[in-house]
Amino acid sequence: MDIFRQGRGDNAEFTLKPAIPGLRNIVIGVAVVLVALFLLSFAVRITRIEAGHVGVEINLAGRQRGASEIPVRTGWVLYSPLTTQIIEFPSYVQTVKWTKDVNEGHQVNEEMGFNSKEGMEILVDVSLSYAIEPAKAPDFYVKYRVGELDQFTHGILRDIVRNSLNEVASTYVVEDIYGEGKAEFLHKVETMIQT
Repeated sequence: MDIFRQGRGDNAEFTLKPAIPGLRNIVIGVAVVLVALFLLSFAVRITRIEAGHVGVEINLAGRQRGASEIPVRTGWVLYSPLTTQIIEFPSYVQTVKWTKDVNEGHQVNEEMGFNSKEGMEILVDVSLSYAIEPAKAPDFYVKYRVGELDQFTHGILRDIVRNSLNEVASTYVVEDIYGEGKAEFLHKVETMIQT
């Protein structure tokens, strides 16, 4: 076959002639690019902070390990997952309801109980609205170390509300809690929760 021979003599050598000149260099170049992209996918990631959310950048390596003091604003964020982690929190108002009614909050009875000054147990439904200030999101993460807001809401915040109700209610008699002192009682509880 003539396509494999350089010449027609008896000592002709068989050689392959590429159909496309430089094909070998193209294949090597594509392989190098694919390997580089594969390695780069481990070193660089892109995420997007949604509108109404704020991100907290956690540095996992270097001298400045820990939460960055400056929150990450809405938009695209380029980071290295080897040295950095991004945690996103909503910055809009969240409302939580802890009630006896299984159709309002969760599918279980979540009403709160506390004792008045004379030791009478009072069971109440609680509704609370709160928001994380975007500028304080890094401080929020450092203080509570939660990556999911539900963990904070139904764990730490619920305990804060229950403890505030107990502490303030222990200075009121039941008639004041249900009667004329109700507004003052609720104001003191709200102030303690905010503190």
